[in-house]
Amino acid sequence: MVKKIKFPQFNSYALEGDSITWEKEGFTLIARLQYDTDTKPMQYECYSPLKIKQWRNDGWFYVGVIVSIVKNGVMLDAHACSLWGVECNYNKTSNKYLANAAVDMEDEVVEVGKREVERMIKALQTVTS
Repeated sequence: MVKKIKFPQFNSYALEGDSITWEKEGFTLIARLQYDTDTKPMQYECYSPLKIKQWRNDGWFYVGVIVSIVKNGVMLDAHACSLWGVECNYNKTSNKYLANAAVDMEDEVVEVGKREVERMIKALQTVTS
């Protein structure tokens, strides 16, 4: 029987700076939200006038989902991977897509972590040689 693991989620009403944390292959991954000042709904044809009005009235906004990677309490990369222009609080009942964006990046982030650990080990070996 396969044990189903529930992935952490952002709150249904998320704020800049909110984060979620999870473990993958011995690493701790942290996804945080940062306000995206560059993306605007008028840049796309998919938004209704109502959604644009809600955006202008701070009903929702865009964020970057930034994933950091930690090993044994040591920050390996504070910005290992990110996705920008993600709608935050667009749907009043869920921000599941923010966590989905984070989990979609986890394999790439773990690879960054593995490379950084390898780099650190090599650097320490040259110091002790």
